[in-house]
Amino acid sequence: MGWTSLHLNTDYRGKINKKDFLDNEFTAQTKAMKWEVLKSSMVGSDYYSAVKKTDYETGESIVFGLVVITRVENECYENFSYKEMDETMHPYNYDCPITILRMLTDTDNQEAKDWRENCYRVYEAKKQQRKLMKSFNIGDKIRTKLWFDEYKTLTLTKIGNRRVWADYGEGFYYTQKILSEYPFKSVYKSVEVNRV
Repeated sequence: MGWTSLHLNTDYRGKINKKDFLDNEFTAQTKAMKWEVLKSSMVGSDYYSAVKKTDYETGESIVFGLVVITRVENECYENFSYKEMDETMHPYNYDCPITILRMLTDTDNQEAKDWRENCYRVYEAKKQQRKLMKSFNIGDKIRTKLWFDEYKTLTLTKIGNRRVWADYGEGFYYTQKILSEYPFKSVYKSVEVNRV
């Protein structure tokens, strides 16, 4: 359950196509078995996929969830590292896209069931948070903890046509998509008045 490290070529921007590499890495075939990545997605630096495993001897197939955490260190020759875990190992990464979760075969494995349940719970919480984020008006304020920083008060503002959350003290702007990943509470919410 350790890390695998290797050298991968980068594109002209110095980026590694992690998704393509991992799709190929986890699609394999032997005389007895076949593994095929049906769908995959990168969420941040984590790779999630639905992998179909076919046993040629029995003819049975299952689709299971696979999580791969990745790390890129361009200053090293072995610039790409990854660690794979299938859902039966209950990886503590719960951002699996709903489209992948819906492809997985029913299972009796309790660790896999718990992992799937946590992924659905995280999905629903983020969905509610995104919905709440859309309900704010220009000038509304929230208090949130970003990454490892102390709590910050942010104000919803508009730059061009984009709605962004401003940290006027630090001079930073955050998109609603980024903020919807972090817990927050409303500090000030304006009330829209319908005029007749």
